[in-house]
Amino acid sequence: MDNRIVCFLIIIGVLGCNEIKECDLDDYRKFAVIEFYDISTGTIRDTLIFNQVYSIQSPYNFADTILEVTGLPLDPSGDFTAFIFETDTGDFNLDFTYKREFSVYSVDCDPSIKFYDLAGSSTAFDSVEIVNPILDREEFTNVKVYF
Repeated sequence: MDNRIVCFLIIIGVLGCNEIKECDLDDYRKFAVIEFYDISTGTIRDTLIFNQVYSIQSPYNFADTILEVTGLPLDPSGDFTAFIFETDTGDFNLDFTYKREFSVYSVDCDPSIKFYDLAGSSTAFDSVEIVNPILDREEFTNVKVYF
């Protein structure tokens, strides 16, 4: 057999055996997927510019530009996370309440957290619609925000 064929078969064998990490198979997400819509037309906003997006309950700061969809991490140590979207003309708030359930997906993985019964509110955005109250991979979008 030609050495090139043997090498090709070995490479295919090695690449074909890439192991899927068991931790990546967890069905639950730690962040809520948010889509932003124009209230007057009902169409999705393709780009939003904020000076800063942050949460006191979260150690993360976010980029100043949000493209159509973003994920906002919820605080796993409590049942409430409030986000502030700062602009030059004023701030927008987006508050979430939820329930949590911890489990062990695998002994080799971090604990799994199921966030469910998600509810959202805002005094600055026009409307907040909860599409999927469970942060899982069943449906991509969790929240639609209109303004």
